[in-house]
Amino acid sequence: FGAERLQPYIRRFRKAANNEERLSLLTDFYRSFRLPPHFDVFGSAVRLIFEHKGCLSVSTLCDKLHVNERYLQRAFRNKLGVSPLAYIQVIRFNNIFTELSLTREQQNLETLAMLYHYYDLPHFHKEYKRYFGIPPGRFVLDNFSLLQQLISDTPYLLQVQQRSLH
Repeated sequence: FGAERLQPYIRRFRKAANNEERLSLLTDFYRSFRLPPHFDVFGSAVRLIFEHKGCLSVSTLCDKLHVNERYLQRAFRNKLGVSPLAYIQVIRFNNIFTELSLTREQQNLETLAMLYHYYDLPHFHKEYKRYFGIPPGRFVLDNFSLLQQLISDTPYLLQVQQRSLH
């Protein structure tokens, strides 16, 4: 939104005789953006998070949605009861865990962690331990029957993401 487009509104706002004129001017100004009648910030945020597999920051998300961080936090707390950062972390971890679990051959854990925006392997190990209570080296999928079902053949986590993107 260029400053040149804003100047006529500022001049008219300053010349307005009363609050009714100012309100009318502001209403016209915001209508000029031609936003959809009901812009679903939460749904749009979740789609972006899924599209990026949880590999984006809250500030990037806010920039893409043109909302401030506090507004996004309220939307997430109202819908999910968690912050957007917590949700992003869970989705990112779900994606890397699913990829690790589906691949039968040995993967370079450090490379995979970097691809999913973990800055170093200790950062990934810390988050892994936070979710499972054990470090990645001690994890055995056979000990988690529900988790096995969720990631077998067509992983549930990926199905949810695919449905959200359509």
